[in-house]
Amino acid sequence: MPNASTSRLRVTDKGLRLHLGAYDMKSLKWDPRPFSVESPRLEQRIVEASVQQASLAAFMEKPRRAMTYIVAGNPDDREARYFAAYLAQIHAANAGIDTNVLWESMTGAFENPAMRESPSLLIVTNLTSRSSNLKFEKTRDLLERHATIPKVLVVAGEDPISFAATRLHAPCHAIAYFGAKTSKTYNEVI
Repeated sequence: MPNASTSRLRVTDKGLRLHLGAYDMKSLKWDPRPFSVESPRLEQRIVEASVQQASLAAFMEKPRRAMTYIVAGNPDDREARYFAAYLAQIHAANAGIDTNVLWESMTGAFENPAMRESPSLLIVTNLTSRSSNLKFEKTRDLLERHATIPKVLVVAGEDPISFAATRLHAPCHAIAYFGAKTSKTYNEVI
């Protein structure tokens, strides 16, 4: 497992790398940083880097456990998608021949093809803080339909806690955040 210090994560599975397409990269720097919850609708607090480390450790320990792992990137989701592929690689190594990773790009169409599938891991992409309510509802439907498997939601434009609480109104069990290199500072005047 990547330790608390900076490490490089690599997706070596050729099928996963092909699936990444333009989002592929040589490796990903794993260096979780504390971040502040961005939504003004939530209590402002700092989420420590240790929460992200613990999330990855829990997934690595039991990659077949039913959970919702929200992986967010800001301003874009390139690193988040690569990290999702890394999680899929961990899952595949554990599940063996029972592996059935389904990548579902959430679109604005009314159909929701992943509702008919039976994956061992579901990865949902193409979600942003400005996605339509239809995309959010379709995602919630998938979370309900696939409640017994691990799910990874790849999000752009907002931290994972704000996204789960204010966009999906659903719990998340694990998080990773690849935010901008600068952080917001909040000052309170008394």
